Amino acid sequence: MMLTLPIYSDKASKVLGFGHALRSLFNVAAPLSLEQGAHFSRTQKPSDKRRKRLSQVLSVSSAAFTPSSTGSKAATAAIDPDHFDIPPFRPTPASDEDIACIEQRQLGHPITCAGGPRQRCAHGFPQAFIFHPTKTTFNSGLFRLSCPLLVKAVDEFEAQGGLQEFNRKLEKSPAMQREFRRVNARHSAIRRGLVDPEGLRSYVEKLGEAGVEQILASGIAGVSPTKTGDLKCLHAHLADYLCTHDNAIGEEVYEHLRTNRQIEVEGNAECWQQCNLSFERTPSSWWYVPVKNKQKLRSRYHRRTARRREHRERGVDEYGDGEEDARQKGSNEEQRGTAAG
Repeated sequence: MMLTLPIYSDKASKVLGFGHALRSLFNVAAPLSLEQGAHFSRTQKPSDKRRKRLSQVLSVSSAAFTPSSTGSKAATAAIDPDHFDIPPFRPTPASDEDIACIEQRQLGHPITCAGGPRQRCAHGFPQAFIFHPTKTTFNSGLFRLSCPLLVKAVDEFEAQGGLQEFNRKLEKSPAMQREFRRVNARHSAIRRGLVDPEGLRSYVEKLGEAGVEQILASGIAGVSPTKTGDLKCLHAHLADYLCTHDNAIGEEVYEHLRTNRQIEVEGNAECWQQCNLSFERTPSSWWYVPVKNKQKLRSRYHRRTARRREHRERGVDEYGDGEEDARQKGSNEEQRGTAAG
């Protein structure tokens, strides 16, 4: 059953933040009280009355929760002053082979995939994918560039001032500015359309309505709808283009790599080695791991090494930590005493 959504024009009603956005998104009437909305913060847990109301809102059929629904358009309009016509988004399915390639060879960690690219490289491997916004974590990331060859190319381009170069173009081009606003509005609509009500419930309780709405309303790479002077991440724009073919800025990045930087954007003669699960890596294989990922892995290795060294010196289980250390220490000492006896 679909309920009629009342229109709120007064400024005070905006204090309701995410509560109002949820009502718009699900076409649910009967707003929460202004006092409840004004005094709810990220650190406060909802009262029983508010929790019950939130449960009612989130229990609305997810059938209405699509990018093409009236409620979703109303929610998007709040951050879409240009009133762009955002078409329904239907992700391209990612196969098991795609996910295995991305997890095991391209990124090196598990993902929550909501869709794959509309085009593949010349070797048949995925070049980008879509993160699911609420499974396992809730963040503003949506489209992720995964092709090692393209990631390397964009990394090098940005390191040489590529993002600043595109931002200067953005500053001088009203058409590019409008396209950036459209991309941001579309990302918010796609994110809202992919979110599942049950998955959203726990994040509302953890982050508060304002915190969740901030993420849902954000544009590409989490950019604020009001800060449209910085493209923020060329990787994200390119990934968006590869997954949707609906991002002129990402398409320009793609063509810039091809023509200006002479990158074989569809794949070179060796890059397949990293993405092919059957290929056994050798020291001379083509392989690329982004510097930031190398730093993260190196930092994690040193942290774990230091922790294990400390555990050995304290005589506790090598893999224990925190409160587990104290429990393990007594158990280990007892075991050593028994063994000595």
